[in-house]
Amino acid sequence: MFKRFAILSFLVALVFQLSSQPRNNAVAAHDLKLRLPSRLTDMSLFDSTLHFVSKGMLLASRATSPQLSSPLADTLLFAIDPELTYAVRDPFTGSIYYTKNDSKGRSQLYVYYEKKPGKYTTRKVKLAGLSSSVSHPVFTSDGKAMVFVSDSPMGFGGTDLWFSLRNGQEWLSPQNLGHLLNSGGDEVMPAIHGDFLLFASNGRDDTRGGFDLYAARLVALTQGDTVVMYPIGRCPAFSLEEPFCTPDDDLALIPSADLSSGWWLRRAADSSETLCHYRGRLDCVCLKGVIASSLYDRVGKAYAVAGYSPQAGAGLVYDTVMAGENGTYCLFLKPGVQYDISYYAEDHFVETQKLTPERKNEEQLYAEIGNDVRLLALTLDSKMYYPMLFSSSVSSELSPLGRAFVDRIALFLVQNPSIGVSIYSTYNLSADIPFCSLLNASRLRSLTEYLVSKGVSEKVIATSTTIPMELKNKSTMPTDSGDHKVVSPVVQSSLTVCFVLRKL
Repeated sequence: MFKRFAILSFLVALVFQLSSQPRNNAVAAHDLKLRLPSRLTDMSLFDSTLHFVSKGMLLASRATSPQLSSPLADTLLFAIDPELTYAVRDPFTGSIYYTKNDSKGRSQLYVYYEKKPGKYTTRKVKLAGLSSSVSHPVFTSDGKAMVFVSDSPMGFGGTDLWFSLRNGQEWLSPQNLGHLLNSGGDEVMPAIHGDFLLFASNGRDDTRGGFDLYAARLVALTQGDTVVMYPIGRCPAFSLEEPFCTPDDDLALIPSADLSSGWWLRRAADSSETLCHYRGRLDCVCLKGVIASSLYDRVGKAYAVAGYSPQAGAGLVYDTVMAGENGTYCLFLKPGVQYDISYYAEDHFVETQKLTPERKNEEQLYAEIGNDVRLLALTLDSKMYYPMLFSSSVSSELSPLGRAFVDRIALFLVQNPSIGVSIYSTYNLSADIPFCSLLNASRLRSLTEYLVSKGVSEKVIATSTTIPMELKNKSTMPTDSGDHKVVSPVVQSSLTVCFVLRKL
């Protein structure tokens, strides 16, 4: 049998590939392309190693998130029992609970424990009143309750989720988790993520196709520091959002030990399987809303960026998400962490907000906060005349109103370093040409120096004494012109100036 393991491991290693496919989601997901000769029937994380079952054979990959080593024969669990199909460590006793099939093909539960110092043995775990199969057990973090899958006819149909409470070294009579979690289909492969139970189901009305992933809060009643009851199954189950639920089968979601990442299996209609990886806590706060423009309903390409300082290490950590076609965005944030949230779009002012999201006792895995944002475009709604821009008709010094006018342009350039400005200024050739020429040059220098004094790099400023023909008689409203955007003309009967933003 071990030889069969080795051959299968070699085949898997030949086709095991890693490819990153970033998605527009701060809970970043990647596909780990894992192809096996046959379907996976179970998957588990045991002692920082992912264990796979395929045709009753065990394979293992060392999990160094997000990387996985090439799957090899599962010699660690094979040594416990060569017929083992699944294993999990009991956090209360440190013993290993595992399943294997009996002569009738039913999955049965066993425990591998230290009977005497240095002496390990195995015994079958008997659950009173349950004679059907028991598979894929998982434990709450304190080990006081065990959730598992059974095909007992006392359930709702197919396979159901059950749980049992610990009584010393024994387990009390198991209880069905009820109609809020179970359906007429199959509920399989549960996992514990903090205060939530995760599982896959193919029998619920809101399925997107085949198996989808769901989460339900574990409600623990406590008396002081002692857990006196787990009324598991009292909270409704909610479907996980993309990328965790798709028209394909999504199942076997397994969080890492520190809950900062995890894996799940996606199975297509042609039976091909993809092992997917995610990073970020699932029991987080989902900040979502619409990014709009002060001028238009939509802003084109808009982004939301969340930056925070990690407790250990230097610098900021950023999560960026691009808004959808209708301007919607969604950022997944860690509770209790202060974020600097920035919203930006091309040719709009950047808006920044500080936020420390907090979770309460939300029943959903994602606590949601709504936040619609309207970005301010660089809008100069009225024409600016020279007497308003400068202190007098023969001066190059900016007036208070002129400084306020140019301040908005300066701020926009500082907040959008990929944008430059071209300043075009000309005059009526029938006027006093020598004087107007000197005054015009002086005013261009004055405008440039003022922008620089406000933090604008001189490298992004261009000036010219000739206004291009295509810019003459343009509206004062921002208007696209190829890679340029007209900001506003400043006009007088004999003098005209245009500020034009351009992409660098």
